[in-house]
Amino acid sequence: MALSESSKICIHIGYHKTASSWIQVCAFHIHPAIAFINPPQNDFRDFWYKEAIETDDFSFNKEYIIDRMHQELSKKDISNKVLLISEENLSGHMYSGWNAKRNAERLFDLFGNCKIFIVIRNCVSIFLLRLSIWRYVFQNMAERL
Repeated sequence: MALSESSKICIHIGYHKTASSWIQVCAFHIHPAIAFINPPQNDFRDFWYKEAIETDDFSFNKEYIIDRMHQELSKKDISNKVLLISEENLSGHMYSGWNAKRNAERLFDLFGNCKIFIVIRNCVSIFLLRLSIWRYVFQNMAERL
């Protein structure tokens, strides 16, 4: 049974560099209508990242993840609250995006038809950010040579 069949699950997929960490700390973590399942600096967040995102396909264990989620939820007051998972790495690897499709398939396998919202950034802004990062990297490389 998918967890969403018995709960209101919402997943926040924040693309990298879209203020996801700030939203997690300043909004999700303190909002009274949200049961934030994987807040920053939390053991379950580390578990979630390792088991749901980082692990290879052969080691991915849906039942184990669901059982751990139920254990985590039993520690929280979740009555009349939206269960929220927020993770920027669900959008895929920061530079290549190689695991984006796999992450989407895993989310569906774990939660079925749950609500997902994605935060993106203005394309020009992200291009300028990446350009400034590359300039910094190349300038530092040139100085070291």
